[in-house]
Amino acid sequence: MSLREHLDERPVSAFTVRRRVNLPRRLSALLTASMFAITPAVLHASADTGTDPMTPRLGCTHAINDAPDDAHPDFTGLGGSPLASNDGLDIKMIDVRLTDTQLQVFLAIKRIPLPTAMAADEETYRYRINFSYGVKTFTYGFEQVNPTWPAQALPTDSSSYPIMNIGVTPAEDLKSSSTAVIRQGTAPDPSWIIFTSPRDKVEAILGAPIPDGAAFTKVAVITQIYTSPAMHSTNDGLDTTLTPSQDSIVVGGAAADACFGPPPTSIGSVSVAPANVTDNSAMSAILLDENGKALSGKSLTFAVNDGKGTKLTATTDANGRAVATYGPIKVHAGTYPVTVSFAGDTSLKASTATGTLKVTTEATAFKPLKVAKPSATTRVVTATLVEDGTHPVAGVPVTWWINGKKVATAKTAGNGTVVLKSAKPGQTVQAKFAGVTGMFLAANSKAVKV
Repeated sequence: MSLREHLDERPVSAFTVRRRVNLPRRLSALLTASMFAITPAVLHASADTGTDPMTPRLGCTHAINDAPDDAHPDFTGLGGSPLASNDGLDIKMIDVRLTDTQLQVFLAIKRIPLPTAMAADEETYRYRINFSYGVKTFTYGFEQVNPTWPAQALPTDSSSYPIMNIGVTPAEDLKSSSTAVIRQGTAPDPSWIIFTSPRDKVEAILGAPIPDGAAFTKVAVITQIYTSPAMHSTNDGLDTTLTPSQDSIVVGGAAADACFGPPPTSIGSVSVAPANVTDNSAMSAILLDENGKALSGKSLTFAVNDGKGTKLTATTDANGRAVATYGPIKVHAGTYPVTVSFAGDTSLKASTATGTLKVTTEATAFKPLKVAKPSATTRVVTATLVEDGTHPVAGVPVTWWINGKKVATAKTAGNGTVVLKSAKPGQTVQAKFAGVTGMFLAANSKAVKV
């Protein structure tokens, strides 16, 4: 059975692997080394609209990395095999992205061997990716061939590599218009295989455009190695049983994956000081690079969800810290989400973080009442309502009480004052403020005899 037949007869969609190694024939068998299926709920596609695939960043350790060094078998100590490790089989990451012009597939392997560095009994390394869109199955595959092996000794299906197609037949649906390249990484950075297919070609085969928010499902990768002349005709060294997967990759949208394009940033140490109504809240945050180092001279935006769309901007200092002041606060007491964002630039990715502004009701107080005597029979009383001891409270109603009875209501002026002109000598006068829900607490002045 050929390798192609061996793979096509099984649903390559996820992994539950049972290994049964026939040790006496271990170096004459097809060694299916590792199966990896995506485990995150979603993997966002890039917003990149260029024609060329973005270069993966060196040292990328995105959250969808496969577990390190888990490819099998590891040939170390098996007696006689020159293979010393599983680096050429160890999957690091898979990413699929849709741009305006291309479908791009990125596969990271710990170390894809250079052809000139392959051991004498290493015939080919193979890397195959399968995923589905609707009822259609996409297949991408790459083969690294040992140049010392004669063509007649290679597996009979070697001419089909690289594989780039949709569906089983015809296999050339994408191959004629797609590309496959290797970008070798220098340890500890992985190697990458990058496939690109024209988006219009893909959509023509599918018979409809791929909308934003669509999902590729049943994503799986298999890595394999041929290590002897007989390996293309037998697979009795390892038995692999596969079960269905519900994992998926979401394409479209604007979120760029952290492993591609500019390096990511993060916003930390978000601080939003609680404050009373009419006071100010100090807000701050620190912008960091992917290594946790401060980024200076970058603009951060503090967006307060106060119903008014308030946005404040500040520039990070040498310690990566940006500080903004929100206020004087005019919203009611409550909690308000704050989003801190860095818009990104050509050298750094965007990032966001959140905080919460807690606004509390402001306490108020009356200053001592002032009494004027414009005539022998008239007294003029002035009350001043303030918060924080000195700041006037303007535009709120104050009631006047004479000898325990309410006699008038008036709103405070811009300086917090309100005036009663109808008091008579010998009367007891008091000013009262009932408060404003969510804004100001109530207050009463001391009663004075005029």
